[in-house]
Amino acid sequence: MGYNQQDTQEFLSYLLDGIHEDLNRVKIKPYVEVRDNEGRSDEVFAAESWENHLKRNRSIIVDLMHGQYKSKLVCPDCQKVSITFDPFSSLSLPIPTHKIVNLSLYFIYKDSALQSHLKISLSLPPQAPVSEILQNLSKILKIPEQSMELKMLREHKIIEHDTSRLDIKSLKEHEGLPFVYQIHNPSFDPPLETFNPSKMLRIEILINQEIKKNTTSDVKSFYRLLYVNREQSLKYLHLQVFAIMRAHVAHFLNNEESLAQKVDTTIENVTMALLERQYDEVLSLAQIGALPYNLYFVPKEGEDEEAERVLIPYKSDKKIIDFFSLGQKNTLTIELTLNAKIRIELFKLNKCKESDATNQLPIEPKSYSIYDCLNLFITPEILDKENTWYCSNCKDHKQATKTMELFMTPKILIIHLKRFRTNRVSSIGSFFFTSSSSKVTSLVEYPIEGLDLRNYVRGKYDKEPIYDLFAISNHYGGMGGGHYTAYCKNAKKNAWYDFNDSMVSPQDPDDLVTSAAYVLFYRRRDNDRGKSISVEPKNGEKHTKRD
Repeated sequence: MGYNQQDTQEFLSYLLDGIHEDLNRVKIKPYVEVRDNEGRSDEVFAAESWENHLKRNRSIIVDLMHGQYKSKLVCPDCQKVSITFDPFSSLSLPIPTHKIVNLSLYFIYKDSALQSHLKISLSLPPQAPVSEILQNLSKILKIPEQSMELKMLREHKIIEHDTSRLDIKSLKEHEGLPFVYQIHNPSFDPPLETFNPSKMLRIEILINQEIKKNTTSDVKSFYRLLYVNREQSLKYLHLQVFAIMRAHVAHFLNNEESLAQKVDTTIENVTMALLERQYDEVLSLAQIGALPYNLYFVPKEGEDEEAERVLIPYKSDKKIIDFFSLGQKNTLTIELTLNAKIRIELFKLNKCKESDATNQLPIEPKSYSIYDCLNLFITPEILDKENTWYCSNCKDHKQATKTMELFMTPKILIIHLKRFRTNRVSSIGSFFFTSSSSKVTSLVEYPIEGLDLRNYVRGKYDKEPIYDLFAISNHYGGMGGGHYTAYCKNAKKNAWYDFNDSMVSPQDPDDLVTSAAYVLFYRRRDNDRGKSISVEPKNGEKHTKRD
């Protein structure tokens, strides 16, 4: 090794692994078949995985220092879940660091008559979830969070509806653009308390223009989005679509001097009665061939694409569910086809205003707790493109959602704080842990006594996972060079000491928490409140099983 700086955590892992192999009581390691969980409970599958581990590994190191992770991967497409239980000898925790990135998105009002659609820029941590985006928009626009949905669009079409698993980082890397739709307007929609999109019909509105009879143009503007009760009438559907198009129809009429009809968009309290009155006036334009648009039913994928489109009538009390023969379908696409004689630019379909409003920047904390690190560790993350997972159902590599959890913790718990950045960028929630040749020097506060992991251990335990600190490995310096010291507790004297090369001196317990802490050594509080279960293996050797 010479005089080159060595990583104490890597050296410790190497040392403990070597001691384990020297003291391993299993001299001939059997072949162990790895099985899927196959629908079994976590307790049963974890016990089998632990037993398989013990078939090949039995030593004092395993007895004292090995715990068990639970790892879960979920395919974003087929929702296949893969669960594994793996042993660990040290718990590596990411350290939160503070970084903010900008995300530009489009906010689409349901009725844009009083306010134009907006382009908004938000400043958030790289893996702030979609829910945090909606929370910030709710504060900025004074619109309830439940009234909004984020979709991803490409070439005007919605390509991803369920964005709940995405975060800022994945949105910026996405092939689509983020659009946030206002799906509920309190003026003319049912009360928000009873408005449940998951139980309603989702309607995507494709906007095109008639070129000649039975021939239409490509999509002319971004898809509009609408949720309606399938038991409502076709007339109600027309009025909901008109609410979305009202501002654009007004632009057309107000700029077409030859037409007497106008749409008043200055009225703030827009009711269904007002929508019906204004829509009736717009429909009267059909008598002179100037009706702005018609609504058509679009055959769904798998049906005859050459079939003639079906005009959706307005003056009809027929229910939506009956007219479209929906059955159990919960989505529908309709075409809004503009009049071929009308100049499309008069509608200003893609009008959008750059908003000056933005969210308040998060304040960087002066320090983090070890529980922040634990929360960061167990928070689901989306695998990056360089670290995809092969889904056996889809027969392809996927950017799965990965969740790591603690299932069983050992008597001696070694916690490694990941202070040194790697070549991989990763971030979770409001925290961002980065990569490059540098060191994270943030202060992580950790308890000297009473590290409580009861909220983090998912498996059943015989002895409560509450730990007391007995040693710390400190690192001073950076990537290019540094110096290690250690704080250790003498249990007999109940005193702490500072080990600095050949120098040993008493250490004040009040000064044990520093930003130099790199590896923490905890011992579980074992007492008579719990009982160990003695298990007799096949080879006659007794060991203690942790429930």
